[in-house]
Parts: sequence; C-alpha cells; structure tokens
Amino acid sequence: MNSNKLLSFKTRTATQEMLLNYLVGRFKWDGLPDGITSEILEYYLNIQGQVSGFRTNNKFVLLPSSATGEKNLMWRDIKFIAYGYNATFNIDINNSVCIHNNPSHTGFSESLEIIAKDLDDITFAQRVNINQQRNPWAFGGTSQEVESLKAALAKRDENGSIMFVSKNMMGTLDNGKRFSPINVNLIANDLHDAYIARLNDFLTLIGMDNNPVHKKERLITDEAHSNDSVVLYNRKSQLREREKACDEINNKFRTNLSVKWVGCSDCEGGEENGNPFV
Repeated sequence: MNSNKLLSFKTRTATQEMLLNYLVGRFKWDGLPDGITSEILEYYLNIQGQVSGFRTNNKFVLLPSSATGEKNLMWRDIKFIAYGYNATFNIDINNSVCIHNNPSHTGFSESLEIIAKDLDDITFAQRVNINQQRNPWAFGGTSQEVESLKAALAKRDENGSIMFVSKNMMGTLDNGKRFSPINVNLIANDLHDAYIARLNDFLTLIGMDNNPVHKKERLITDEAHSNDSVVLYNRKSQLREREKACDEINNKFRTNLSVKWVGCSDCEGGEENGNPFV
C-alpha cells in the first residue's frame, strides 16, 4: 500500500472512531447487569439498532438482537435471535423486551460510514490544496528531462533545501527550466467550513447541539436556532425509545434500569447552566 492510500485509510479510521465516540457517550444508563457498560450498550444500539433484554439461566442479560421476520397480525416482529459470544438465543416478545435506537428501529452504521467518507474526502482535498501551495510550478521538457527533474526534486524532498547533483543532471535542470505557475487558489478555509457543515449534519442526526455559544452570539436568532427543533426532536425521540424500554424491562423482570441524556453536560454552557440543548 502506497503512502497516500495508507494515510487515507488511517484518516478514514480516525474519522469513524471520532463519530463513534460521539454516538456512544450521549446516554448514561444505570442499573445495568454485570459485564455491560453504558458505552457497550450504546455501541450495540447505534450499530445494530436493537438490543434485547431477557433472562437466561436465571440471569438478566442485554444482548444485540435481530428479528427473524415472523410477525403478528399488526406486522409487529414477534421473534428474535440474540447474539452473545459463541452463543445465540431464540427469544420472542413474551420472554424479552427490545430496546430500539430510534423510532425506525435502525442503527447509525450506514450514516456513520457515509459521513466518515465525506469527511475523509474533504480532508484529502484540503491536504492536496495545501500541498499545491508548496509546489506551485509545473515544469516541462522532454520525457528524459522530466524524469530527471522528478528524480532531482525527490532528492530535494529527502534532503531539505539542498540538492547534490551530477554535472549531467545540472545540464538537464538547465534545459528543463521551461515552467509555468499553476496558480492554485488556497481554499483550505472553505474546505474546513465544508467539513464542519458535514460534521454538523451528523451531530444533528444524533441530537447533539452543534452551534457553539460564541458563534450563536454573532448570528441572528432565527439563523442560530434554525435546526434546534430538529436536534431536539432527534434527541427526544431516541431518549423516548430507551425510556420506554426501561419501563417495560423493569415491569417484566423486576430490574431497576434507567437512562438519561448526558450529551455534553460537563461542557461550558451545559444543562446545569440553563442550556436545554446540551
């Protein structure tokens, strides 16, 4: 794998990890069974879209699950397969309760992958644009002269600003001084704005406020809060699915499971400071 492909792969991986960190830290669960944390449960919910709570060997467990396709008269799924390590469990709506990630009962794995690719593409374009400012000239000559120039410039990159070349190479460089400026405009700031806008699309999807306080102060009220209703709807709808499942699980299995939105409550301007969107 060449260096550009390797760097692109690392960038994509780092971007997906960043988005996943946003996903798994939004909700805080209490009363979970041993062996599972809020982050693990949220990972299952956000990637798989569904987790089932049930008893096995007199122990209450929470495991990712999927519907088998069997439905009742109202087209509601009634049978599921839950997945554990080296184990599967056949369960149904009578002996289990499903926790869903959102009202459509889907995960965010596809959205995460698509948005990570878009952010990776913007990052790559920004990297290319910045590199073009470093080498703003196009050189020309015969094929032999071009290859010699490429080799000489490669040596420059390896050794910094000093090149040691032979007499023949010096003649090639002299003959190859036919060049023209590329004049590529620096658009790194525009690309950065595009990156932030695409990231904000993701944050809106998962119910996280994405208008910084210092930016809101510079915007008119309608502009600053244009997507607040969408953010709040996404947050409340996802929280509602989790709270509803907690009530059903507690009633059926005599547990004490609860969940709350935490988002960025430790950040400046958080909920404790009166901001309902954090």
